[in-house]
Amino acid sequence: MCLNCFLCNAVESPVASKTNSSGASIFEYLRGRDGRDGPPGTPGFSGFPGARGEKGDSGPTGPTGEKGECVNAEFDVSNGEKGPPGIRGPKGDAGVVVGVASSGGGGVTYVRWGKSSCPQNATLLYSGLTAGTKYNMKGGGTNYLCMPQTPEYLPPDQSGSQSYMKLEAAEYEYPISGSQDHNPPCAVCSVPTRNHVLFIPAKTTCPSSWIREYYGYLMTARSTEYPSTFECFDIDQESVPGSSASTDGARVYHVSSSCNGLPCPSYVENKVLSCVVCSK
Repeated sequence: MCLNCFLCNAVESPVASKTNSSGASIFEYLRGRDGRDGPPGTPGFSGFPGARGEKGDSGPTGPTGEKGECVNAEFDVSNGEKGPPGIRGPKGDAGVVVGVASSGGGGVTYVRWGKSSCPQNATLLYSGLTAGTKYNMKGGGTNYLCMPQTPEYLPPDQSGSQSYMKLEAAEYEYPISGSQDHNPPCAVCSVPTRNHVLFIPAKTTCPSSWIREYYGYLMTARSTEYPSTFECFDIDQESVPGSSASTDGARVYHVSSSCNGLPCPSYVENKVLSCVVCSK
C-alpha cells in the first residue's frame, strides 16, 4: 500500500491509529507543517528609566583655536591710540632719610661721636663712652655703641660664660685732633623740631635748607683688622677722663680716600676724609 493511501485511510478510520511494535502511535512520527506567522502584537508599555551611569573620563584637550578677528571697530583695542595722561595723584608722605640715628614725627636723635655734649640746638639724652668689638675678634658686632656711664643689669646677677661676646672700649689710634690711646666719649642728642637726620661722608657742609649738627672726621677700624661701621667723629675730639692707657679694644682710625675707583683729582690719594651730620 502506498503512503498516501495509508494516510487517507488513517484519517477516515480511527482504526488506522494503530500502535507499532514499541507501543507508540504512528501519528507521533508524522508531525504536520508549522503554521504561518501571526500578525504583530500590540506594543507594550514603556519601561521605567534605568539607573544613572557613572561619569566618564574627561576627553583630551582640544587644540588651541586661532585668534579671532575683531568685527566691531568700536571694541577694537589691539591697535588703539595712546590715551591722554591721567590726573596727577596727591603728594605722598615724606620718605625716611638714612642717617646715623632714628627719626620720626616727634623729632630726631643722633649720636655725636667724640664729644660728651650736644650742640646748642639739641637736647642731651645721655652721654657715655664709645665701645665695640675688640679689633682682632672674628665674631661680635661691626657697629660702635654709645654706652651709658651707669649700666642697668637684669636679674639674676651672674657672670658671663667664656663663649659670650665681650664689649670693649674704643680708643683713638693716631688721631689728628684727639689723644693717642684715649677712649672717645659720645653723646646722644635730640632735636624735637626736626624730622630727618642725614650723615654725609667727605663733606663739612649740609645741603640747602638743612642744619649742620656737627662735622668732623670719618673714622672706622683699620684695613688690616675686622670690619666696623663708618662713623663721624667730632672735629674737636675729646677723651674720657683717665683713659690714657692703651687697651687695644675697639680701635678707631681715620679714613683716607683712594684713587682706585674714586674720581681724582676731585679726591686726593691718602687724603683724610671729613664728614658732617645734618638735620631738617
